[in-house]
Amino acid sequence: MNLANAADDFDWLRAQAETLSYGTGPIVDHTLASSDGWYMYIEASYPRLPNDKAILTLPHIYKTGPRCELRFWYHMMGTGIGSLRATAKDHSGRVIASWRKDGEQSAQWLQGGLYMPHADDVTITFEAVRGKDYQGDIALDDLEFVNCDMGLSPVCGGTEFICESGQCIPLKSACDSTPDCFDHSDEDPANCPGNCDFERSNCNWRDQLQNTQFNWTRHQGYSPSWYTGPDSDHTTGTQTGTYIYIETSVPQAPGDTAAILSPRIQKTSSRCFMSFWYT
Repeated sequence: MNLANAADDFDWLRAQAETLSYGTGPIVDHTLASSDGWYMYIEASYPRLPNDKAILTLPHIYKTGPRCELRFWYHMMGTGIGSLRATAKDHSGRVIASWRKDGEQSAQWLQGGLYMPHADDVTITFEAVRGKDYQGDIALDDLEFVNCDMGLSPVCGGTEFICESGQCIPLKSACDSTPDCFDHSDEDPANCPGNCDFERSNCNWRDQLQNTQFNWTRHQGYSPSWYTGPDSDHTTGTQTGTYIYIETSVPQAPGDTAAILSPRIQKTSSRCFMSFWYT
């Protein structure tokens, strides 16, 4: 999914448990009905203003079937709720389906649906508009395509990556840490050994190596030590995102080493490079 959009005012966030504002937003996700589950939402608190909008764009869909439906669960509780709109457009930019809700709906998760006719090169967006005040958090969870026949395989060119769903994307877009295939197969560790955002696991990167004194650790939020370490991850930019770090408090001593080893990469190209974020 694409969280950043030049046409909006702020971004959707990935979160667990309650949102930051009192009297609005879910307290659990829909998938697990637990504070351990994840969902996407907009945070309506300051510095957000009435009518600010956040746009969430789904990965590009190569083809929909004649009875294609996008099912999703949404949460719109709070006296300051604005609106939530889902829109599907074909390759020409023509709107082929739309769905909308305005104002407070329920304290529970509700199911919505977007019904689409047969179309090629479909783009789907969710646009949330901030309402009158901070009690306007809107959330989404459990997006599911039903009867969409997206497995039909197009003929991809020699400079394109073939997604497992059959979708074609530019070869340079594969294994760049940003999912472009609808099924995210372009960022699957099986296709991209070494790619990892550490959100769910270490992705086969190994620590506990010989000749090291301590290990790298997956962590969320502030590190335990004062005045050092990040307060959020890079992937989501929130305290619920996960990163790896070294904890240098006691019993660690000056000169101690921690190392992490990538999965084996069978072959690299002449233009291969590794990018990473550090602090």
